[in-house]
Amino acid sequence: MKKNNYVFSNFNFPPELNKFLDIMLKCQVPYRKKLLYQLKNAVLRRIEREIGFIAYVLDIESSLFDDSNIPTPALEMLVFSDKHFETEFLLHWTKNIKELEIYNVAGENYLELENFSNIVLNTSLTKNGDNCI
Repeated sequence: MKKNNYVFSNFNFPPELNKFLDIMLKCQVPYRKKLLYQLKNAVLRRIEREIGFIAYVLDIESSLFDDSNIPTPALEMLVFSDKHFETEFLLHWTKNIKELEIYNVAGENYLELENFSNIVLNTSLTKNGDNCI
């Protein structure tokens, strides 16, 4: 039986959002436990879509929210599928903005989401410039 190595899952989120956050939250940052707890208690308010852009807008009960010592963005991940297709994932966790923003860095009408699990080993996951993988 294969053991899963998931660190994150929220039954209120669609599978693709859980997948992206699971990979990003494997980053060992000082505020990881605090962020994990809050994201597991968050709800998805809406998904915003434009050309080369998706934002998963989140919300959390105010009594559970705490962004102290969490930088902006909280986590950043770059996915390289081709020299022309660099997709950036930014997790924002502030009083006014709680979202996972995904966009094509070059402004192209393409996001690398379909082959995400196949390219994760080529992903650069950073928090303030430090490699987290």
